[in-house]
Amino acid sequence: MTTPIVQFHHDPKHGGHFTTVLFWECQCEEDFLHPVYHRECPPCGITRNQAPDAGMGVVVRMGTQVDERLTEAAFEQAGLDSLWIPFAEGVSQVEGA
Repeated sequence: MTTPIVQFHHDPKHGGHFTTVLFWECQCEEDFLHPVYHRECPPCGITRNQAPDAGMGVVVRMGTQVDERLTEAAFEQAGLDSLWIPFAEGVSQVEGA
C-alpha cells in the first residue's frame, strides 16, 4: 500500500488540516520549507526523518519558491490549482498554519 502525497488530518477542535509528503518543515524561522529530496537543513541540523510533513497552507504560500514541480504535484493531488495562491492566508487559517 502506498502513502498518498497529500493527507487530511482530522482535528475535532479545528476541523483538520492537509499535509504533503513532498515537502517538510524544519525548525528555522525563515526558509523552513524543504523539498522531500533535501535530507537535512544545515542551519538547524534537523533531518527529513525528524521533521513533520509540510502543511498545505505553507506549500500554497511558499512551495513554488522551493520547487515548482513538487508544488504542482501536491496541488494536483489535493485538487487545487494555482488560483488558490492569492488566497493562501485563508487556507493557512483553516489549517492552523
